[in-house]
Amino acid sequence: MRNQKNLQNKRQNTIFARGKIIEVNDKASNPSFILFVRNGGGRRHTFLTFRYDTDKLNPIKGTNVYIEGSLKNNTRSNTLKSSHYFADYLKMEQTEISNYFNLSESKGFAYPKHFAKFYISGTILNKSVNYNSIWVELTVKDENENVVKIQYSKKMRVNDINLSIDDKVYIYALPISTEKLVNEEIVNFETLVAEDIVIEQ
Repeated sequence: MRNQKNLQNKRQNTIFARGKIIEVNDKASNPSFILFVRNGGGRRHTFLTFRYDTDKLNPIKGTNVYIEGSLKNNTRSNTLKSSHYFADYLKMEQTEISNYFNLSESKGFAYPKHFAKFYISGTILNKSVNYNSIWVELTVKDENENVVKIQYSKKMRVNDINLSIDDKVYIYALPISTEKLVNEEIVNFETLVAEDIVIEQ
């Protein structure tokens, strides 16, 4: 893992993830790959789609990788999803045995634990509370003008924080994915669930 302090001064939001690449689509106009993130504790596994620059990254199907990137808004308004993850950095992971014993090639099958986490600092543009739902949705704009939607449950600890529009906040969130049926086709939607929020004083 690279030194995360190097990324803390970035004006953009940041995603860190480790998982297994299960699909690569490098023939499209927007090349992408799907990262499978195995979750423990009975939580549903996460499937995250990352776009990437073919001149900089070479994702390979079936490999375990560590990724750093960000969430960017889609410029075309007619797309089904309003934003996408973009991978800036990708590193092949070694197994735990290969890491510890410094083996020249990856041997074994036990890789470091999968994870996905997301950080953003920005300004709250909107707070949407649906009284028929337990979920609250925040719309936050980072300093690179990316607008990000983040949810949290009214049962979660972050719900105790008194958030207002125009508050400057720091947020730590977990990316999760859900499948929805859209026009008789199953579409994978990525959602960010806030785990912690701090208001800038």
